[in-house]
Amino acid sequence: MFLTQVGQGFDSPHFHTAPLPFIYLLKNINMEGKSGTKEYYASYYQRKKEEHNARMKEYKKQHPEKEKKYIDAWHANNLDKVKTLWRSSKNNQNTIKRNFIQTYKQNCICFKCSDSRHYVLDFHHTNPSHKDFNLGDATRYGLERIKKELSKCIPLCRNCHSEFHYLEKENNLTLEDYINI
Repeated sequence: MFLTQVGQGFDSPHFHTAPLPFIYLLKNINMEGKSGTKEYYASYYQRKKEEHNARMKEYKKQHPEKEKKYIDAWHANNLDKVKTLWRSSKNNQNTIKRNFIQTYKQNCICFKCSDSRHYVLDFHHTNPSHKDFNLGDATRYGLERIKKELSKCIPLCRNCHSEFHYLEKENNLTLEDYINI
């Protein structure tokens, strides 16, 4: 142990002993060259954040009942905030799904008449028995499921789509026959 002076003199009540490595660390804290820079503090913060998150994840695994109790209490105390966050999250997800379908439509043309106006295009299931859901209700489902359902469809403009369903009912016309007319 080496003596270090914190106060005014050796007879000061602040005079104490400290181990050498601690003194060396205090004197040479800026020896790395990075200390005091934005990069140093950003990396230090990120490292500490990751360590903290790892500890919290482990704690939550070991104490699931405490985590559930905490979450339930937080939800009860912040019900308005929870509802607002849920609605905004749901709206954002629905917007992403609607935008995906609109973008998909913009790259399509009617299979029958080649109309390229995306706002008049509908999706017709080539095999109705393989239809999982109506694409008008697509926001209820995940993006991967929407893509899978789109792969089962062909684009038809509203006029051609209506005409096909009319002829299908009246004349038992198949999709292949209708497209080749």
